[in-house]
Amino acid sequence: GAISAETIEIRGRIAGTVTARSVKLYATAHVDGDITHGQLTVEPGAYFAGRSVKLVPPVPEQLSLVPEAAE
Repeated sequence: GAISAETIEIRGRIAGTVTARSVKLYATAHVDGDITHGQLTVEPGAYFAGRSVKLVPPVPEQLSLVPEAAE
């Protein structure tokens, strides 16, 4: 399964993807899956098998002004 939230604290077993700005794995955590995060904290003893991917905020599109052609 997939879990998504602003902040996630894991103390038990998760199998699937985790996405949050802040993720904390406690010593009792067991995660099988990828974690996409802004901040990741892993306590000693936590188990994590997967990828750690840094959450990158979207970049606002740049608007460019193009002058109208003179008639």
